[in-house]
Amino acid sequence: MASIRSKDYGGFNHATGSAATGSGFLIWSGSEQLIGNQPTEITDYYGVGMEMIAHSGSYFRFQTDTDGAQTSALDIRTDIFFLGSDAAFISGSGDGTIAISSSNFELLEAGKINATAGDIGPFVISANGLTAFTDPTDSATAFMKLNTPEKLLQIKGDDLQFVDISGDTGLRIGPLAAPSFSVGMDGRFSSSYATEVGNHLDPRNYTAKWNISSSKDVSDPVAFISSSEFKVGYAGQVTASSISASGQVFEGTYHTWEASALTDTGDDSNWQGPPGKGIYDGNQWNVDLGSDYDDNTTTNTEVRTSMNAGWKIPDSANYSCSIKTMDIYIAPARNITFANDDNFSCSLWYSTGADIKARQNVDTSAGFVQRHAASVVGTQCGRGDGSTPFIKFNNYYVSQSIDLELGPGAVLYPVIKTFGTNNFNNNIYWIVNYCKIPL
Repeated sequence: MASIRSKDYGGFNHATGSAATGSGFLIWSGSEQLIGNQPTEITDYYGVGMEMIAHSGSYFRFQTDTDGAQTSALDIRTDIFFLGSDAAFISGSGDGTIAISSSNFELLEAGKINATAGDIGPFVISANGLTAFTDPTDSATAFMKLNTPEKLLQIKGDDLQFVDISGDTGLRIGPLAAPSFSVGMDGRFSSSYATEVGNHLDPRNYTAKWNISSSKDVSDPVAFISSSEFKVGYAGQVTASSISASGQVFEGTYHTWEASALTDTGDDSNWQGPPGKGIYDGNQWNVDLGSDYDDNTTTNTEVRTSMNAGWKIPDSANYSCSIKTMDIYIAPARNITFANDDNFSCSLWYSTGADIKARQNVDTSAGFVQRHAASVVGTQCGRGDGSTPFIKFNNYYVSQSIDLELGPGAVLYPVIKTFGTNNFNNNIYWIVNYCKIPL
């Protein structure tokens, strides 16, 4: 290779490498390999070219052949550049912005574009606006026009629709003199089928009679929405000549799962849960679950014998359940004078349908996955906080909001424990509220 280069210049990869100690220049013709200080600083040269390197962020490099396959390249890295003349140029100021200027087009550094001529697809740019034509040689065939405030948007078609937004005219669609639809600046609207009269809509030129009103008269459901055979009143009452619906119709009201039991929480601070035979057939929650539910920031793998000890959404259900809240009523059932720090914690966990299916109809004896839904402690009712104790056999109420949706096959698991100076059994009544969502 014939070349002219700086003394000790080790090639492009050496000059732009991590050490960046080999800045310089090279003008070459032919093929050669230059080697820097490291094995990774080998640069192959082909064809004809020149390069001037300061470092990896500042250099000029031109090559007629980059890979021996006649692939040419021009690569310039610089903070500030200017290409062109005062009349037309492309420039960069070094702060990440770029500017382009010509006689009819200007891109400013702030991102603003100024253009007075040219085309964007079917749209023609002029000093007055933007217009699209079916025939670019005939301005009479414009089908869309963005122009001055007096005619901000104009659309032409077979029906000669016209939209005018100017002064206090508002929005009009259709011929300007008799638009098929219009909205005034005060918000009132009119169309060929209905017009706003007072506080309601009156139909016109339309056979079916209907009405939408803001009346609050609840004596007869003629307000809000009304037609000849269907009415919705202000208070929500509905009357109709007939109503039919296909599929299952669900109410928006709460459904509940409930359980009552005596909890075996009087001898330690371990979690206790319903028996394995099920939550509805156990007067005593005496399954010792140890510290399984102490960490509610992660999942819990529970033994398979507890899989049925919860509230289950049937696998055949045609709905999912949106779990809303839980209400818990607690009556301490130990005949003692309670200490100020005696307390209880109720925690609700769940397994999805997929969690349950993974452990059903299989031969393994492994446990199944449970996930935390919500927890609440006795301090919510002002007791067990270190200053005010529970009173034996009195009833206390705590609750917790829940935002959780579960599908068919899922199960919810309630567990409870006591802690403090004294452990104690409880009579508990636990309610979970949910809404059904049709699938």
